[in-house]
Amino acid sequence: MSHRLINFAAVGVIALSLISCTPRNPHIVGGNIYLSQGKYDEALKQYQIAVEEEPENPDAHMALGKVYVHLKQHEMACQQFDKALNIDPTKIEIRISPANLTGDTASIYEGDMAKIYRTLGQPEGIYTLESNGQVIVEWAYWSKGVTYMFIDGKQKSKFTYPRLASGEKPPPDPNLPAEIKGQTSYFETVYYNAGVELIKQRKWEEALSRFKMVVQINPGSAPAYNNIGYIYGKLNQEEPMLEAYQKARQIDPKNTKAQFNLALYFMTQKQKYDRAAQLLEEVKQLAPQIKDTYRFLGVCYSNQEEYAKAEQAFLKAAELDSTNKDVFFNLGLVLIQKEEYQRALDALKRAIQLDPEDTEVLFSTGIAYTMLEDYRKAIDAFTEVIRFQPGNADAYSKRAEAKRELGLKQEAYEDFKKALELTGGK
Repeated sequence: MSHRLINFAAVGVIALSLISCTPRNPHIVGGNIYLSQGKYDEALKQYQIAVEEEPENPDAHMALGKVYVHLKQHEMACQQFDKALNIDPTKIEIRISPANLTGDTASIYEGDMAKIYRTLGQPEGIYTLESNGQVIVEWAYWSKGVTYMFIDGKQKSKFTYPRLASGEKPPPDPNLPAEIKGQTSYFETVYYNAGVELIKQRKWEEALSRFKMVVQINPGSAPAYNNIGYIYGKLNQEEPMLEAYQKARQIDPKNTKAQFNLALYFMTQKQKYDRAAQLLEEVKQLAPQIKDTYRFLGVCYSNQEEYAKAEQAFLKAAELDSTNKDVFFNLGLVLIQKEEYQRALDALKRAIQLDPEDTEVLFSTGIAYTMLEDYRKAIDAFTEVIRFQPGNADAYSKRAEAKRELGLKQEAYEDFKKALELTGGK
């Protein structure tokens, strides 16, 4: 059964932007002209030459990364941004809105800030802004070693680290629009999209590194933590997986992605269907419109042999998605278990309409007809299975049983004989 990755849209609270500068390399200048004209292939060539000529020029790597973004090659872009930041961490500006800080604000804020700065090359430092003995930081701005902190949109304090050189002036106060809060940053989006690309390629370790960069840029990105948890699940590392999902839920208590992905982990990799069902019931309460919730709930309840609950889940899934073959197939299987064979046939026939060549559905249809003692239609169903899968020994065996019930002894014997050949006499 295929499982869909849920939720890949990033929501952030940090914005980053390239610091403007006048590039000296003529190929960067030429690339910028092509880029402004939308000629991305030509710009790519110019920036590649610039990187070849000046491999230690961070502007060249930044420019090359930027055109890769336009070409929707986000992983290639991240590789270039990494190189630029390794050469010169001051190539970016940071704006931070610690909107998710709770509890011991001072220590949480210091830890998150220090972590971000170390990632981007800033030396460790403790940055606090006190008001009446309490640390209250609405957001901060960092540029070239200068940290500005703001309350109510107004600059209240400024800390310089490291010290500015004698006579050097700090950068002008930045233009900080109120709507910056809640925005997704340029770099955050690029690294997030690169992680998504790598997940699709099943490159788990590489994807993990990209999403870890996202949460270093923006510690409040619940979608990034969701994907980190998903990847750790694929790597069968349960403890960090649970930590990531817990973090996502702390950031956004109404976020259903963590519960959903965690349920899939317990269902598909641990076969802990009771735990998975509990999580999916939580998702159902928070977001009753998510159709896959009911399909997977049905699977969990079926594996626990709670067929009445499974039936209700699959019926709701069919109501929300009448084109999903798996829903009707699983509903048919549940109804067979409940010995409601005619209703099972109705569900299986709908699945066959959606996919006439699905041999599992055709085989189950044959079983339902057999239980209803409609042996000729059972033979027809098993014959269809054999047409698509000539090596299906079970289909020969079940068709033989149906033929025997009709008194077709010689034909039944031939089918039994074929089934034995296919199974090596077992």
